[in-house]
Amino acid sequence: MFELGEIIDLAIQIERNGERTYAEAAGKAKRPDLVDALTKLASDEREHVEWFEALKKECADEGRDESMRDFGRRLLGDILGEQRFSLAEVDFERIETIKEVLAAALEFEKDTILFYQMIQTAIADSMVSGGLDKIINEEKQHVDLIETFISDPLKPLDRP
Repeated sequence: MFELGEIIDLAIQIERNGERTYAEAAGKAKRPDLVDALTKLASDEREHVEWFEALKKECADEGRDESMRDFGRRLLGDILGEQRFSLAEVDFERIETIKEVLAAALEFEKDTILFYQMIQTAIADSMVSGGLDKIINEEKQHVDLIETFISDPLKPLDRP
């Protein structure tokens, strides 16, 4: 029902929303440690976009008629609704600690994973589902990274 390319396009949109929000928040933040954390999160989102774009090239959709592509796009749009997967509602200027910023980021990332898992339940094609597994695993690594930093704020945000 869904094509991997359509799901990846949505993933790219979600990741770009995160990157843009984290970068904008870093520009508004006054504390250097908060700026560093937000800049790192924006960088990670940018890396995710690059990963998704590479995945899309590997798994180009072929052999599906245009009416089915349109149906899939509309269905994804209906599932997404008004959810834009952004952190625009978070007032980063009022947040006092890095932990609070990371808690908001963690919620955003977990919501993204839940969305991908919801999409996965509607997919019958094993190739598409396998590609989505890769996307979900990449997002889980991001969650793990944020959780590690929340539990030990003195530890650098570098990947293990």
